Amino acid sequence: MADQTNQTPERLAITASLQARWDDAIKANLEILETSPHDTSALNRLGIAYLKTKQPSNAKKTFQKVLSHDPFNTIAKTNLKKASPKFSKDYDNTTLLSNHTFSFIEEPGKSKVVPLTNLGEPNVIATLYTGLEVSLSIAARRVKVTSVAGGRYIGSLPDDISIHLIRLIKSGYKYQTLIKSADTGSVQVYIKEIKNSKRLKGIPSFTFSQNLDDLDISGSNAPAQPPLEIYDPVVESEV
Repeated sequence: MADQTNQTPERLAITASLQARWDDAIKANLEILETSPHDTSALNRLGIAYLKTKQPSNAKKTFQKVLSHDPFNTIAKTNLKKASPKFSKDYDNTTLLSNHTFSFIEEPGKSKVVPLTNLGEPNVIATLYTGLEVSLSIAARRVKVTSVAGGRYIGSLPDDISIHLIRLIKSGYKYQTLIKSADTGSVQVYIKEIKNSKRLKGIPSFTFSQNLDDLDISGSNAPAQPPLEIYDPVVESEV
């Protein structure tokens, strides 16, 4: 474990979350709140740590505190729903939030584990967990990965994969994307093709032997708009 002597309480809290040391995360965030009781980032981290340690009642109270200070806080609003009795029951039975076990098997041409580049803020990365579904969005010549709630920037796909997938997405391909792993300096996502385009005759999503530069994606059968919203999300650091 890295030397924590000179780390601030906030850095300790973020690191503990990224390393899934939830008891340490609770302790670090409570320390922050002793001197800064209205710190919504610390409150959100604390609430998530309570969810991870199966304390939905404490999580609910914590997220409600966030919303009392910031009624439009999307992280608190989203996670407050997870602290409901119904979710808590599902959580106890399936451990939805803690230590997911997925095979993440790569099916040739159909799915792939991809490391992200240009990672977002540590506060955003700290909210990620294995199996969390995230979104793909096109921005210029890159495919960016963002949170489903609030569209917070997580990272980008490598340039070669981005260029390839942009053309497929604009032609009607659709994907499901899950977090495979997340740490301070590394985030991996699992991308699975869930719909292809008959017009492209089923070109594999993750085989780059085809030259897609000559593909016509503007024909009469092309979608009027790309299936994913084209925008450049603002990197936010709220957690």
